[in-house]
Amino acid sequence: MSLRGHLNTLHSSVLFALILVLVLLTPPASSQATCTPSPYRGVCSAYGITYQTSVPRNASLVLEAAFQTSPLAGKLLDIQLLNFQCGSALQAFLCAEKLPRCEANQTQTTPTEERVCKSSCQKVIDLCQPVLESAGIAFALPACDGATDAAFGRTRPLVDDTVSGGTCVKSEEQLAVVVNDFPCKYPLIRNPYWPLSRGPDTCNGPCCAPCPAEEFLHPPGEFDTQVRVHQIVHLVAFILSLYVVVSYAVLPGRREHPADIVLHFAIAACIWMGVSLWTLPNVRNIQCAADGVSRSNAFNNKLCGLQAAWVLLGVHATVFWGCYMIWNLHFTIVHKSTILDRYKPVGLIACWGLPAILTTIAVIMNDIDASTGALCFVASDSAIKHVFGVQGVLIIPTVFANLVTFVHIARIARRASSIHSQDEPYEMDKPGSVSGGASTTMSTRRQIMQLVKLNWRALLLGAVFLTTYVTYFVFYQILTNAISSIKPSTPEVRGFLACMLTQPPLTAHATCAKRFATFMPSYGMVIAAYAVAGLVGFWVFLIFGVQRALLRDWRRLIEDVVHGLRRKKTVPVMGPTGNANLREQELGKWVQI
Repeated sequence: MSLRGHLNTLHSSVLFALILVLVLLTPPASSQATCTPSPYRGVCSAYGITYQTSVPRNASLVLEAAFQTSPLAGKLLDIQLLNFQCGSALQAFLCAEKLPRCEANQTQTTPTEERVCKSSCQKVIDLCQPVLESAGIAFALPACDGATDAAFGRTRPLVDDTVSGGTCVKSEEQLAVVVNDFPCKYPLIRNPYWPLSRGPDTCNGPCCAPCPAEEFLHPPGEFDTQVRVHQIVHLVAFILSLYVVVSYAVLPGRREHPADIVLHFAIAACIWMGVSLWTLPNVRNIQCAADGVSRSNAFNNKLCGLQAAWVLLGVHATVFWGCYMIWNLHFTIVHKSTILDRYKPVGLIACWGLPAILTTIAVIMNDIDASTGALCFVASDSAIKHVFGVQGVLIIPTVFANLVTFVHIARIARRASSIHSQDEPYEMDKPGSVSGGASTTMSTRRQIMQLVKLNWRALLLGAVFLTTYVTYFVFYQILTNAISSIKPSTPEVRGFLACMLTQPPLTAHATCAKRFATFMPSYGMVIAAYAVAGLVGFWVFLIFGVQRALLRDWRRLIEDVVHGLRRKKTVPVMGPTGNANLREQELGKWVQI
């Protein structure tokens, strides 16, 4: 064989050997198919699990059916609403067990070969155990150490990744990939503070109830109706109070003691009732902070702070001036004293200055929020300290003094009537003669009854004070206690949210609010509470504005104004002719009709 033939044979042998080596070194073809993600979005999609194309479209239903056979039946959503971190970690752990993770263009092991890491299970225990134990559902915790977990439908042990080098799935890593973009279902909205902080009480993890949260807890439209009732009642009361203010400020003789007390009292009530103007046109400007999820307070919503200061000043000033009026009547009738008239500047400073100081303290301490629904006011847990406690110190002794005044008047009237009856035969025997004692008593009686005739409104005001204070205090406590309990940790609230998240969006609000109605204050109670507060302005009008004397004074004032306008007409300048007939015609225009 020639040299050329030997070289060709060697070349063929080397090539064959290389091909053989490549064949021997190439592993056999894998039976594992490339995993292609399915566009189907199931219950586990929110926890980082992407379904395989080979997974049936009813995989979500199958998975949920598997959950229903575990101790978590009906509890998974409730746990997530109770504590998002625990609920999501637990469900991500279960999803990782039931379905393998599928990534595009990657080979995926079969479900029977993929197992969850034991460390992931332990992380669920560490996170959820205190939460579930406090809620009384600790049975929902998985068994991490057992070879099987019949309660959860697990038939194989978890991979102990602390001692074994085997591969396993870390459910917490899958969850971390999607937790920042976790979808919030209606009516929940995105938490603007997540994940840096928890956010307000109405937030749970990445989702929050929109502000005002109370709107969704009532049947559709009912919350807006309650707000409108509050606005209308207070607006009408404001107009009526304003009429009394204008009357006592304009009419002659109404700005002197003791009528000036009524003027200041009406101004205070007018400020209080004028709170309705702050809530127009959109009450949410008052109720909610700029983030859309927080209730307003004096710091996160300046409009809320100003409105709360306005109404607090009006509330306190109304109480102070009402008490001042009743004590003035008490000193005048019972003690025959004019001390409050003599020290009127002191009373003026106290009845406006102290309310201003109390209001400033409440605002500076940030004890202001929109927990009362229709407006910003003192927070429910500070209402006793800033409002009802202070007012109770004033109103209770004032009502007692008012009662003493009434008893004193009744006793004098009865004594005068008795003496008059005893002296009557004596006066018949001696016509023209009058007993000195009887004359003095009758004179005192006439004086007292004249005072009563002039000041019976202050006596009635005492009864109004007491009934309004007690009634509004009871209503306020009931309403604020119910509203302040609206938190994700409340079982009733979790049940309501679970209902909203599982019902069709179009009918969820009406259906779930109806179920939740027994937890919320009744519609009638809310309307009654708003009406009691608004009745203050009505009482001011009925007690001090509905008077024939007031109407008579208005008529005289209007007549005087009209008369003055007529007299202000000037005589036109005479021309150079000085015609006498023309002068007489012009002067004739001044004849009064």
